[in-house]
Amino acid sequence: ADQPEPKTSEITTVQKQTLPGQKSSITPRDGTVVWLNSGSVISYQSDFNDSLRIIHLTGQAFFEVFKDETKPFIVRCMDLEIEALGTSFDVNGYENSLIQVSLVSGSVKLTLPSEEEQSNKLILSSGEYSVIGSNNKFIEKGNFNPYEVLAWKEGRLIFDNDTFDEILPKLELWYGVKVSNELTFNKQKPYSSTFVKENLDNILMNMGEVLNFSYEIKGNDVTLKN
Repeated sequence: ADQPEPKTSEITTVQKQTLPGQKSSITPRDGTVVWLNSGSVISYQSDFNDSLRIIHLTGQAFFEVFKDETKPFIVRCMDLEIEALGTSFDVNGYENSLIQVSLVSGSVKLTLPSEEEQSNKLILSSGEYSVIGSNNKFIEKGNFNPYEVLAWKEGRLIFDNDTFDEILPKLELWYGVKVSNELTFNKQKPYSSTFVKENLDNILMNMGEVLNFSYEIKGNDVTLKN
């Protein structure tokens, strides 16, 4: 008798996205857990975990990698490639900004495209971070503070001597709003505070009392006034 033909399944691309103001966690079929920050995208092939585990990231994500030494786990963020085994690490790689990789546990190998084989690889150990410059070179390496780097994952919004130009993009991304800034005072005045799972109204009320401004929230539109 004729043998039935084996079923073939077409390989597709799986994409997960968070809009500004959203955060989510995703578990691909290998058991890895991925926390996705606001305004971020990951994508991977539907045959992920068959041999090579590759995830593409734009934005910020925290990875708790399921250990499987037979199947390397690779995150690609712009031109950077991060290879890990049983590891947990944060990648901050939004468009038009520098990429930072912060390793909480395990070890990872970072690879950048380079004509000189020696200069494009870097190994990180637990507690270390590295920053990749716009010239595709490792420009910084050291130890990081997990309280600050992983703040987004725990719902902590930290301002540490930040100016308005630094604060407003954070608020827009965190809460999914558009801020119109009509203030005429010195916008370089620094502001410091930490908010934990706080709503936008309370944050603006606190900032307004410190920096002396009023505000109006209409849906997703926020206006700051003198």
